[in-house]
Amino acid sequence: MSSVPSVQQALRRHEPLEETYLGRVAQIDRSLAPAALLLAGSAALWLVVASALALVGSLQLHLPGLLDAAVLTHGRLRELQSAALAYGWGFNAALAVALWISHRLGRVESRHAWGAVLGALGWNLALTWGALAILRGASTGVPGLELPRETGPFLAACFLCVGLWAAVAYARRQTGAVFVSQRYIVAAVLAFPVLHLLAHAAVLWFPSRGVVQALVSAWHAHGVFTLVLAPVALAALYYLIPKEPGVFAISDYFQRIFFNPNTRTYDTLRPQIMLRVEGESQKNQSIESSDLGTFYARIETTDNTLRAVDSPPLFRWLGLVVVILSLAATLYLMLKK
Repeated sequence: MSSVPSVQQALRRHEPLEETYLGRVAQIDRSLAPAALLLAGSAALWLVVASALALVGSLQLHLPGLLDAAVLTHGRLRELQSAALAYGWGFNAALAVALWISHRLGRVESRHAWGAVLGALGWNLALTWGALAILRGASTGVPGLELPRETGPFLAACFLCVGLWAAVAYARRQTGAVFVSQRYIVAAVLAFPVLHLLAHAAVLWFPSRGVVQALVSAWHAHGVFTLVLAPVALAALYYLIPKEPGVFAISDYFQRIFFNPNTRTYDTLRPQIMLRVEGESQKNQSIESSDLGTFYARIETTDNTLRAVDSPPLFRWLGLVVVILSLAATLYLMLKK
C-alpha cells in the first residue's frame, strides 16, 4: 500500500497544498468531473441554441416570411430563446461553478456524485420538454416563467438536488476558515426553489388578478438575478481574483487529464501562462484600518456613555406586526380568485 496520505488525511492535518499535493487537488476535481462537466457542457450547448434563436428572431423582423411555420413564429422563438438563455445557460453554468468552488474551498471530495448527475440530467430533460412545449404553443406567456407550469416543481427539485451537494461540501469542509464565496453559494442554492415555487403558486397555480401577476413576474426575475445568479458570480470572482501581489502559475490551479494517443498513456495538460499581480499587500489591511493608537493615547477622548444594547420592546412588537401583516397580504393575493 502506498504511504502517500489520502486527501482527507492531508487536509485534516492542515498541510499546505504545495506542489506535492497538487495531485490531491486534481483528485477533488476528478470526483466532481461527471456532474460539473455535464452541467458545463449543457450550459455551452444551451448558449449556442439561445444565440441561434436570437439570430433567427432578429432576421424574422427584417424577413417576415423566414421560417413561415406555426411552430417557428417570432413570438414562440422569442420565448424559447429567453428560456434557453436563462434556464439553459445561466443555471447550468451557475450550478457547475457552485459545485466546483464549494468543493475546492472546502478541500473535500464529492462522495456519491451520482445524485448531482441525476439532478443535472433531470434539469436538462425538463428544460428540453418545456422547450418543445413552447414550440407547440403551450407557453404560459409570463416573462421569466415561459415554461409550462408542470415543470415548476420538477425544476426546483432538480436544482435543489444538485445544489445540495454544494451545501454538503460546505458542511463537510476540512478547513477551519469559512469563505464568503461558500456562504454566497449556499444562499443561492436555498433561494431559487423558494423563489420559483412561490412565483408559480402566485401566477400559474393560483392565478392572481390584474397587475399582481406582472408584479410577481418582475419580483421573480429580480430575485433570480440578485439572489441566485449574482451571488454565484460574486463567489467566482472572490475565488479567482488574486488577493496578494506576486507571480502565480496558472498550472497550479487548472489542469486537465487526457489520454495521449501518441504515447498511449494518460497525461496532464497544464497551461504555461504566468500571471503577475502587482499592488500593495492586504495582509495587514484589517489591522491598520482598526488601529486607533494605544489605549493611553485614546483614554482622554473615549466616550464612556452607557448605551442600551437591546432595542425597545415597542420596536420589536411593531416589527413583528409588520411581518405578520405582510405575510397575510401575500397569502390573500395568492389565494384570491
